[in-house]
Parts: sequence; C-alpha cells; structure tokens
Amino acid sequence: PPLSSTVKVNVVILDQNDNVPVILSPRPNNGSAALQTVRRTADAGQLVSKIIATDADSGQNAKLSYKLLQATDPTLFKVAVHTGEIRTTRRFGERDASKQRLLILVKDNGQASLSATATIIFSIMDIITDILPEISNLSENTQENSS
Repeated sequence: PPLSSTVKVNVVILDQNDNVPVILSPRPNNGSAALQTVRRTADAGQLVSKIIATDADSGQNAKLSYKLLQATDPTLFKVAVHTGEIRTTRRFGERDASKQRLLILVKDNGQASLSATATIIFSIMDIITDILPEISNLSENTQENSS
C-alpha cells in the first residue's frame, strides 16, 4: 500500500540590509546640490522642503531616518527625523546669509546601517519672481567656493 505523511514547514525569510537609501527628491542640479528658494518673510515652523527617499530593503532595514549634518547657519532649519520635512526654526533676519547650504543624512535602520546624503542650497529671497538666473548663479558660486 502507498505511504504518505504531512509535514508543516514554516519558512522565515530574513531581509539582508544590502540596499542603500535612494533620494528621490529634491533632485540635484547638475549632479551637485538641489536648489530651492525661500521667502525671507517665511515664518518660524514653515515647511520649506522635504527629502523623499526610499530603500529597496524590507521591514526594519527599509525604515529611514533623517538628520541635519551640516548647515550654513544651524539655527535656521530643522529636519524631522521620521518624515524628512525641512522647516524654518525662526524668521530670517537681515544679517542672515542669502544662501544657506544644508547637508542631510538619510539612514536606514539595518544593523550596519547604510546611508546617503542630500545637499540643498536655499536662496533666501525678498521677492520670488524670475528665479532661474539667480539659481544658476547660486550653483556656480557654490562650486567655486567649494574648490
């Protein structure tokens, strides 16, 4: 007579943290930094940008956090650790530089975490009208200053 049996097998697949976070937005201009504008009259707490990133891993390895690593003036902006939202922390003063550079770390939650960085240059403007020439000059000046 034929014999048979039934066995219940549980398979647990663990994700290995092998993918770095990918920053989707804001996109860098000419491969260096993303350029954004902010009105000088922006109130404290105003949302001025948001880092959007993804990680191809799954579970905890895909959970991302955000941190402000460097800033021209660290008292002007804050980055929300779980959402990547960038907000002003105070109003801009007349003595604040009209160009503000932020370097933001995006890190996954894997053991031996992987990370990526985004650089955003904010141009602080009184009136935002024709911004393209201003942004081009900003990018050129930033590249010259970093050389």
